[in-house]
Amino acid sequence: MSKYEQIIELLSDGEWHTKEDLGQVTVFPELWLDELRHEPDVEIVDEASTVKVKLVASA
Repeated sequence: MSKYEQIIELLSDGEWHTKEDLGQVTVFPELWLDELRHEPDVEIVDEASTVKVKLVASA
């Protein structure tokens, strides 16, 4: 399974995940956050120095 597939699997529960959660499946969570910003089905928010990411249902 590719890293991308592992990350999507992590996010597939629809819950918010932190950069640390991404770090469980990749050693470069910040780089993956940059890549995920280009995905239309991924929502990323920056809250008080905490970054949260989740997969949203596509319409």
